[in-house]
Amino acid sequence: MTMEVRMPFGTTLFFGSWLVAWTTAGVMIGLSPDFGALDSLAFTLFGWVVAVAIYTITLRISRFASERAVAEIFDYLSDGKAISDK
Repeated sequence: MTMEVRMPFGTTLFFGSWLVAWTTAGVMIGLSPDFGALDSLAFTLFGWVVAVAIYTITLRISRFASERAVAEIFDYLSDGKAISDK
């Protein structure tokens, strides 16, 4: 069975914004005289790792739900119920 689904737009937009914000904050930390480049890098990498981890989990859950929905539709149609309900 093959399936084609769309990427969740809201989730993608949210995490894209998240990455831009964390990167911007990391650059600001790096330019601050109170912190060093290592602090900036650690802060930015932490934000990116968290975002990628959450986004990956979200996509796996979405894919699982989509596969279940498609399987239920195929099961429903293969039983002939869709034709007999008319």
